[in-house]
Amino acid sequence: MSFIPASFVLFLIQERVSKAKHLQFVSGVNPTVYWLANFLVLSVCQIQSKVTRYSGSFVALSAFHNFFPIILVIIYFFRWAITPMMYPASFVFSVPSTAYVVLTCINLFIGINGSVATFIMELLNDDVSDRQTHISHFIAIFPIHIRPFKMLCQSKCSKSQNGDDWRENEDFFPHKSKKHNYYYLSHRFSTVSRYPSCIKTNSFCVCQCFGLLGINGAGKTTTFKMLTGDIPVSMRDVHQNLGYCPQFDAINDLLTGQEHLEFYARLRGVPENEVAMVTKPSLGLVKYANKPAGTYSGGNKRKLSTAMALIGCPPVVFLDEPTTGMDPKARRFLWDCILSIIKEGRSVVLTSHSMEECEALCTRLAIMVNGQFKCLGSIQHLKNRFGDGYTLIVRVGGAPPALGPVEDFVSQTFPGSVLKEKHHNTLQYQLPHTPGALANIFGQLTVHQHRLAVDDYSVSQTTLDQVRAKHTFRAERTERGASLSQTGLV
Repeated sequence: MSFIPASFVLFLIQERVSKAKHLQFVSGVNPTVYWLANFLVLSVCQIQSKVTRYSGSFVALSAFHNFFPIILVIIYFFRWAITPMMYPASFVFSVPSTAYVVLTCINLFIGINGSVATFIMELLNDDVSDRQTHISHFIAIFPIHIRPFKMLCQSKCSKSQNGDDWRENEDFFPHKSKKHNYYYLSHRFSTVSRYPSCIKTNSFCVCQCFGLLGINGAGKTTTFKMLTGDIPVSMRDVHQNLGYCPQFDAINDLLTGQEHLEFYARLRGVPENEVAMVTKPSLGLVKYANKPAGTYSGGNKRKLSTAMALIGCPPVVFLDEPTTGMDPKARRFLWDCILSIIKEGRSVVLTSHSMEECEALCTRLAIMVNGQFKCLGSIQHLKNRFGDGYTLIVRVGGAPPALGPVEDFVSQTFPGSVLKEKHHNTLQYQLPHTPGALANIFGQLTVHQHRLAVDDYSVSQTTLDQVRAKHTFRAERTERGASLSQTGLV
């Protein structure tokens, strides 16, 4: 009676820690339905097992022949009473085994000490009978104390009396006692004090792939948690129109990949006759479809999480570093899926560490530093506005290569050029961005290439990596200066 109730929260804790519960809420599950379903399933499973377990023991005791139906009712209501006491613990513990041990000890403590206290009071004289009655009523609040076996411990019943002579203790028994097609994101989200007003975002456009770029700790995952409701914000109804692939895989190790897809397809309202077609395994998971998800590699788990986010064609899809751990073939297939989603008129919000991925998929991009957007716009706009111009790499021929004339030519022809690297026969310059600079660079180098003995050269625009590094460096320098000012060193 103490061990079984403690096991009720094990799976709930696992779902909360793995974010599987949150993913179900994002997919449209009502929290009331979630808890009620858990409660009813456990009730149905436990009724039969407890009745079977105790029936044999009670039949052997002649004192219980006349009270067997009542005892079964008590056991049944015990199950309904103890479960709500266990569920709140699912929010306290993060390790299921720890929760099981602690809750078992608590149940044992309440049950044993409550029984001992009332038993001792019954042994005392009549002067404390009233006090004993009040204590019994208080302890009766805890379901673990209400045991069917208490009938055998009544002071009015002895071994010589049979069941028909036993008088019922009345104090023992319980007293009678379709949606709008537009989506809006707030310009500013505020959350609980643990995340103090830390994220500032703008709206994103439909039919686009919006990229969110930033180093670890910049606030990308926190933004996704706020947008999907993991951190409480407003507009909960929008969750039913979201597909979400979290940074860490929110999957159930005991279910197969096919079962995961079927489950989330039904949650998103896919008609029953189309579930099999919609959940046809993709992203290279065909041969693993009927294997438990707990046996998947890290890359296959990411594939499954991404497939769960895309299933059911949600209007808005959030992908938090979806290609982490994927092989190149699956990554390219996912890119094609995202591009097809955009063409269908749906929206994608993507976070990634891959500059190549952002340039291939995103129509607009934001770079986040310390919880704030430092820049927002198309990729070309960000390169033009925040980039440092162009990178020129020149490889000079000859043995030994004559680098001096090339250096003099670049410094005179392109004012403001900066020599970044110099090797045996290679020079790398950073050239400033000016109107018509690109045409001027190619024109001058083409004319003087043979005179300077230049074997080959390349001109490239500032990369997204350089833009991100630039904003990150500025933020770190600002923070360092502020820290020194506070300590009085500046």
